[in-house]
Amino acid sequence: MSVNERNKKLWSLTFSVIPNGPTFLYRIRKYVSTLEIFNKGNPSGYDPEIILKNFNTALGRRTARGFASLFKSQPEFKGRTVVTFHNQRDFIFFRHHRYIYKNKELDEE
Repeated sequence: MSVNERNKKLWSLTFSVIPNGPTFLYRIRKYVSTLEIFNKGNPSGYDPEIILKNFNTALGRRTARGFASLFKSQPEFKGRTVVTFHNQRDFIFFRHHRYIYKNKELDEE
């Protein structure tokens, strides 16, 4: 995987499966760095769960398998992190979320 830039801005992402797999080239339209996110949490260090949404066509399924290969197949749910890839009108939106379960038994004590 490599990230390319133009004029000191992120431009594209190239993902290639070596030695004889497919190569994907994605154009990056908008990138928000972690420095720009207000009140962000600290990384948990656990492997995230991956959600692939709206990859219904044959090309979409192939693209989804390419994204899924970037992550381990056994997520660690203890970390409560989710990575979402959402396909909408040939644009792929990427989100990285962390969530917290509220335990009613602990809240009552």
